[in-house]
Amino acid sequence: MNATNTGAGPANDEQLDGYRLLFGLVGKLLYLYPQQDFIDGLLRDEAFLDWPLVEDDPTFAEGVSLLRDWNERYRAGLDDEAAGALRTDATRLFAGLQTMAVPPWESVYFNKERMIFQEQTLEVRTWYRDYGMQIAQFNHEPEDHIGLELDFVSHVLSLAFNAGIDTEQGASHRAAAVRFVEEHPQRWASTWAEKAAATAATPWYRGLALVVPPMLDGFARTYALEACVAC
Repeated sequence: MNATNTGAGPANDEQLDGYRLLFGLVGKLLYLYPQQDFIDGLLRDEAFLDWPLVEDDPTFAEGVSLLRDWNERYRAGLDDEAAGALRTDATRLFAGLQTMAVPPWESVYFNKERMIFQEQTLEVRTWYRDYGMQIAQFNHEPEDHIGLELDFVSHVLSLAFNAGIDTEQGASHRAAAVRFVEEHPQRWASTWAEKAAATAATPWYRGLALVVPPMLDGFARTYALEACVAC
């Protein structure tokens, strides 16, 4: 992945594809329970050593640094202790045996009772349906999980590439991705990420949490003008 420019206005194909890959990877790593084979493959491929940088953002740089250090340390693959630490951290942060430390669902952050399957869940569900993204655990797990929301942005950007990014439909898909980011993850990701980064016991989950808000903000700034014209 190459460097990400956060200046306003249209960006090139390579930049847009960088965002597509970044949203998809971070989304999957936050949504899926840590699977050693999958993570080992990423580490062997040095997936975290050539990450884009959100220009002049120290929080993003800190998160990327943590992930790069992890990649350097476990380039040959996770040992049993490191793999166990990731599983323990994921369970404590985002699943919990009784109560989870950092709920990963948008709805929780917009009602006093911290309930799931609320208005935000239904809104996100409509977005997924309208853009053809299928959820494996439909009706069994809230669709407004931070990982799924990030993966959805990647999905819509893939639609933009498939349509041709220079076409009217491609531009419409890019604008939709910006609107979704502004209406959903950007409204709550900073609160979630601050708590996740402070609570995480592993550099892996601290790094992933730290990169999310700057990634969302950088993407929205880059394409905001285009989205406004297309809306």
